Formats: sequence, C-alpha cells, structure tokens
Amino acid sequence: MNIMTFLRVLSLAAASTVSAAAWGDQVPRSLADTLQQREQHLSSSTLDWQFTDEELHRPMMTPAQIQVARIAGEKSWEERSRKAGAKDENEIKSSAIANTEQAITVLQGGSLKYSNGWRFERDGASTLVTGTTKSLGGLATTQQQFYEGDLALGVSLFSRLADGTKVSGIDPAVWRTAGDSIRYPNPLTWNLDLAPEHFAMLVGLNPLTLYGAKWELLSTTANAWVIGAHLSVGNFPATFRVTLDRLHGGAPSDIKITKPRQSQEFHAEGFRLREGAWFPDKVHVVSHVADMLDTDQVWTLQSVIPSQPLHLTLKQPNPVHDYRLLGIGLSEKTIQSAEMGHHHDIVYYQWNGQFPSANDIAKLHQRQHPGEATPDPKSSASLPFVGGLLCLVGGVWMFKRRGVS
Repeated sequence: MNIMTFLRVLSLAAASTVSAAAWGDQVPRSLADTLQQREQHLSSSTLDWQFTDEELHRPMMTPAQIQVARIAGEKSWEERSRKAGAKDENEIKSSAIANTEQAITVLQGGSLKYSNGWRFERDGASTLVTGTTKSLGGLATTQQQFYEGDLALGVSLFSRLADGTKVSGIDPAVWRTAGDSIRYPNPLTWNLDLAPEHFAMLVGLNPLTLYGAKWELLSTTANAWVIGAHLSVGNFPATFRVTLDRLHGGAPSDIKITKPRQSQEFHAEGFRLREGAWFPDKVHVVSHVADMLDTDQVWTLQSVIPSQPLHLTLKQPNPVHDYRLLGIGLSEKTIQSAEMGHHHDIVYYQWNGQFPSANDIAKLHQRQHPGEATPDPKSSASLPFVGGLLCLVGGVWMFKRRGVS
C-alpha cells in the first residue's frame, strides 16, 4: 500500500527529520543501465497478479464516536447510491449497512481480509492498472488507474455481483505530477492503493527513477546490489533500501521503507524467467503503523504476456474532475478542501479516451469559471484542510482499495 495513505487523512505521524548526508556511493553506470534495460524490456508487457491481504486494525474511536460515525456513514452511502441512480430501497439500505460496518471495523479495531485480482498493462509510455474486488453487501468493485506522461487518471465503479449491474461509483479524477506519473505517489486514497515501489517490484519499473530521488549504492556482493535514498513521501521523511538480485537480472528481491511510526517491507520469493525477464512467483508485503494497523499481503504472479495497444474507455459515466490547475504534488487534504469548498480551479469534462491538453484545460476553466483567473498548473497548491467526523468516515472509506469507498 502507500503505506496507509489513510494517514494523509488522519495526519497521525509525528514530524521528524532524516539526514540526507552522504551514506553511500554513486550508483555505477553499469547498474543504472541494467535496471533501465530491464524496464524497457518489460515496457510492453501485461502482468496479472492475485492479491490477498489481512489487516489487523487497532481501536481509533470511543463507542459513542463509533455510533455517530455509523449513522453518518450509512446516511452518506444511501445518498451516494441514490445520486448514482440506485432505486431499490432495500438494496440501498442493506448495502449502506454492510459497507458502513466494514468501515466501523477499521475504526473500532478488528481484522479484515481481502482477495483481489490485479492487471498491469504497459504500452510504452502508458500504463493501465485494473483491480477487481469482491466486497461486503454483495458488491464488486473495479478500480482503474491510467498513467501517461506526467498525468494520471483514477476511477472506481461499483456493481452488483449477481448480474453486474452498475450501482454507484466515484467520479473519475485527473492529477499532474512533477515527472512521469507512475513514478510518483497517488494522492487519491480511495483509488488503487499502490505506490511507486509496488511498480518497481511487480512490473519492473526502474527503482532509480522513483520519486525523482537521488539514489546511492550502499553495498555490493557477488549476489546483490543494495541501493538507498532519503526522501519525503506525503510530507513524511522516509528512508528506502532496495536489494537488487544480481543473479536474476537486477530484479528487486527486497525493499524496506521506514517513516516516523511506520515501516513496510517487500520480499520476493521463487524467481522465474517469464517473457525474457526474471520475476518472483510471490511477493510478501508486511506493513506496520504504530498504534493503528498491521497488514500482511501476498502477491502471486499469474501470468506475463505481451500487451495490446492501450485505450481507456470509462464505464463510469460521471464527468472527470481535473485537478491539474490545483498544482503538482497534490495531497489528499488539498483535494478534499477543493472539493468541499467547490474550488474554482477544478475543471470538469467527459472522458473521450485521452487527456485534454493544457490549452484545452485553460479554455474549459475560462468557460466554466468566467471571471476567474486561470492559475499556473506548475505551481504547488496549498489549501486549508476542511474536515470533521463525516470527512473522517469518508476518509476511512476512500482509503480502502477494495471498494469500501
């Protein structure tokens, strides 16, 4: 996960600093070339992974607060279902209760288990990720994220398991990053809780390109290189250590990330040559968030095949919320504040298969918000956070990648 992008909503981690003083040597050109060649070799591959997750949540609210959150959550779910076109009152009510209870489990403490299927499709500079989940209340969730250049789009769609009928969804959203979007964090906690390190481990992304960070060589043995970096992720200082297997083409075998009050470790098992590149049969991911959450994930590789040309057609009919005029390096707080405050720098349009140009966005902004100055999309946005108990419950929902949104 992003390690618990939920923390962006709750802001639980304490501030601290990590020294960026030299702690290793410059990465040799031969290693950089090896990693880049591996990524290029896989740049037109489709990978299917099966994913299971067990979460142990610790209590975060008192019983009285839980009851208020339960009422607010059910009301929010009912309103969202009606807005999306659902008409069967019994179905609306039962779905609201079932999904709210799953969020309450997070708030009051308890164990949750999930099983998902994930497909990663790469076609040169474009990547499409699709996750399908069975959730409580008889719903299936399909979440997608589309990366192209410095832009990304996320969308979530809910449907009934019995007949596949659409029930509701979350409006598609577009955001812009400081560089190639797949190499930077996802600000939308409700959509595909995957971080750049997942893509390095699961689809062959070059670790040296993640987060725009300066990576250093920490050690070299006959079997492995170890690289590391100090950087900031979601306003939290983080230390990354990545072990690259020299016997398997530089494929990552271990990734360890430490942040204030948090840690996450990836471990690969059973390397096998697939489509000319080494991949693990399984990847174990163990995460710890102090006083809140422990998770144990297992990713199992199903197949690696050549990709077909990518073209994203959205089944979610609602208009896209384009956030790129809010700036780059967006946080969940910035987006929530903009949406709750009906911010005039959000642009809306129907998806036609490609991202509108910057010029098109400027014209849409002028048409949708007459009299408002069009901001510089390259700036970094800073909006006050607007929140409350309902926002907290919404944050619990939206942080879940499995359709509890």
